[in-house]
Amino acid sequence: MLRLYYLRHSFAFYDAFLIYYLSLLTKATQETLRRAEQGPPLDSNLVKTLRSTIVLCMKGVNEQGQNNYISEVIFRVLRDNLSAQDMSLLRANVSLFEWTEDDMFMAQQCHSQWPLPLIKTSESPRDKGLDRLVKKYDRLSM
Repeated sequence: MLRLYYLRHSFAFYDAFLIYYLSLLTKATQETLRRAEQGPPLDSNLVKTLRSTIVLCMKGVNEQGQNNYISEVIFRVLRDNLSAQDMSLLRANVSLFEWTEDDMFMAQQCHSQWPLPLIKTSESPRDKGLDRLVKKYDRLSM
């Protein structure tokens, strides 16, 4: 199904929902290959199909990364989990965008300037008030 989508639409244009399915399929395919390495061997054609699925998904995530930052982050996380053989296939078939020092500095500043709020709200109506939320946020420390 993914191959049909790619042939019809390509991955060049931004699709907010596509990144989720690409990363999910990549992770599931990686897990299938890892289980096959530990268990009974798979058919060689099936292994080739799984590896080509990983490359196609990573190509999609990489191209979506040109449109938004979170896709680039997801690409880097998925890329770091690739096996050496999958990584060599990816480099051979996908032109990878490498970050410059300015890009890395910008990502570091973005990370340090915008921490995630780690506040738990309870279900009690009296605890849902804005003033209690502000007090909890004030006590928050990282």
